[in-house]
Amino acid sequence: MNQKALIYIFTSLLVLMMSWEAQRSMSVAAANLVAIPDEAIRLRILANSDSPKDQWLKREIRDQVNMEITEWVTELESIDNARDVIRTQLDRIEEIVQVELTRIGITDSFTVEFDEVQFPTKLYGNTLYPAGLYEAILITIGEGKGENWWCVLFPPLCFIDFANGDAVEGDSAKEQSSENEEEVEVRFFVLDLFTKVKNIFV
Repeated sequence: MNQKALIYIFTSLLVLMMSWEAQRSMSVAAANLVAIPDEAIRLRILANSDSPKDQWLKREIRDQVNMEITEWVTELESIDNARDVIRTQLDRIEEIVQVELTRIGITDSFTVEFDEVQFPTKLYGNTLYPAGLYEAILITIGEGKGENWWCVLFPPLCFIDFANGDAVEGDSAKEQSSENEEEVEVRFFVLDLFTKVKNIFV
């Protein structure tokens, strides 16, 4: 088979696969969009800096705080109840942060506040969330000059990373696993098709 023709067929199949995956990703993202209610309590964590170590620490603290607070608010039905619970548990949040810092061997200072917190403008999906003051728990590590992370604590939407507009690991883990398996199947299908076409013309 002419080598140029073979390269053309392979390229066409590759473009087809990439186009399919892009369309599937857009469909998944659209299906996962979640609007933040008008009455919501957020969690924002500011890393000390953008160094890999500080960002990793931010994520470690995020995971532990998320896990704890989600247990407190999951069964609550009103934002007033959520406020009361969070206010009474601020010492516990401070303890979690301190335990993580000690465990990792970092001596950075930190603060934990529950107040009106300044948030930057963020476009998530087709929804624009304007900059402004929003009710939130703010955890600041060290100088707090690093990239931030935030989600919504109440109603519980912390399986969504609104800071990046990305779905993060949570209740959708099984769906993500299924999607990954589907991607592998498509790649094998394209590879098999390419092999068959090649064998016909060789």
